Amino acid sequence: MQPADVAIIGAGASGTAIFSELVHSFQIERLDRLSIVIIDRDLRRGHGRVYGPDHPWLLMNTPAHALSIRSWDGADFMRWLLARGGHRGEEPVEHAHVSRALYGEYLRERFHDLLDSPPPGLEVEVVDDWVERLTPHESGSRLRLSSGRALEARKTVLATGPNRPEDVYGLTGTPGYVEHPYPASARLRGIPRDSPVVILGSSLSAVDVALTLHHTGHRAPVHMVSRRGLLPEVKAEYTVQQEIYNEASGADGENAGKPASLESALAVFQRFLSSHRNTAESNQGDPVQQFAESVRQAKHPTDGNFAQRYSAHLGMDQVWPQLDEEELLAFMRTQYAPLLHKNAAIPLINARKLLALLRADRLRVHGGLHTIRPGEEGGFRLSFRGGADLTVDHVINAMGPSKYLVSPGSRNLYAHLLHEGQLRELPTGGARVTFPGGNLLDRDGRPVPALHAVGHPTSGSHPYINNIELIVSNSAHVARQICADLMRSRTVARNNT
Repeated sequence: MQPADVAIIGAGASGTAIFSELVHSFQIERLDRLSIVIIDRDLRRGHGRVYGPDHPWLLMNTPAHALSIRSWDGADFMRWLLARGGHRGEEPVEHAHVSRALYGEYLRERFHDLLDSPPPGLEVEVVDDWVERLTPHESGSRLRLSSGRALEARKTVLATGPNRPEDVYGLTGTPGYVEHPYPASARLRGIPRDSPVVILGSSLSAVDVALTLHHTGHRAPVHMVSRRGLLPEVKAEYTVQQEIYNEASGADGENAGKPASLESALAVFQRFLSSHRNTAESNQGDPVQQFAESVRQAKHPTDGNFAQRYSAHLGMDQVWPQLDEEELLAFMRTQYAPLLHKNAAIPLINARKLLALLRADRLRVHGGLHTIRPGEEGGFRLSFRGGADLTVDHVINAMGPSKYLVSPGSRNLYAHLLHEGQLRELPTGGARVTFPGGNLLDRDGRPVPALHAVGHPTSGSHPYINNIELIVSNSAHVARQICADLMRSRTVARNNT
């Protein structure tokens, strides 16, 4: 069996990004040949689970100028959008927030462009299957598929995307419980319009659920509940400020060329995160009033603070893989929640809709959630700190993707790799990888030459889930490393013959 040069596990946004970057690197590096096998279910190719067909009001939280799947052509998505007639708003196309379904069409089209018109020397096979087991060895990896087929690959890239939300309250299988909300057009269809509903969570996915219930004519009370009761930030128009990005990532200034450290990155970051330290104190008041203020600030930005903070946030992504584990865990324990809240912002168009629902009392927000239990006669009973309770007919889990790769008792691909010592999951979620090559680190902290990862499987990725800019940027680094490794191994093989 002739091994493929590269196996990509997953054909969603991350898989499409690494596929696109590998083809580009193959052409730039002038490799004579490259064979790629991509493994995922046919119905998910290109768009994956996140960007599949769904309601048109479910929007990308990232504006169009940051959505190109090609690192070398930042305007690709905007051109595609204009050519498709997909932008009809008054704002410039670069600030448009398109539907996730439309973005999925773009991903799928770019995926199939590469399949339909491969450059000379590129061979691609797409396999409609799941990988059950992955076994690295000295010259690559062996992949066992659910169909029983076995494949060999010199390099394997894990691009499996985000997981479903965790079932924190043990409600799976209970009538009236929706374990995850996507696609909303199918998952939320059976909820009666007159049934009281709880949305579990109050961030991005929870906003999608609230808007879907509104658009589909839900009439009964809708409650958005969480432990902290915080509504998301609202995203002002922005463009990345390159000098701040470079400073935060260590690519500029006095730290240029030096190994990144938590201290050097936070020295930049603290200028834009002073509000993070005060999140707990500043969010004790009325969440509706606070959200209304966020909407006002996004409508009339004056100081560019969001652009500054977001640019530093992107730069920090280059720092995570270079930190020692103690630093990373310390940061995640103390800063993760406010960091995620500040940067998981929703577009202004959705924020206005949400604010209207809140002011009309069509949506209520509750913090201090303690327990959720099925009722003796159906439905659910929720209890809150301070003694309040609430009874509803349906609970929709919109807490967002789990940050963990392996849940207790799991037998998935990552569970096998964990058991065999080929990765070690951090307490905060994700497996550690090298930077910039994206090699997985084994339980002893050594890079596994045959295994790379992009997107959600990488350590610290949970603040950046579905951030296309970072997925594409990291995929470009990984693709260059893979092509350089293949070139080097072929040179050695030729010299030994």
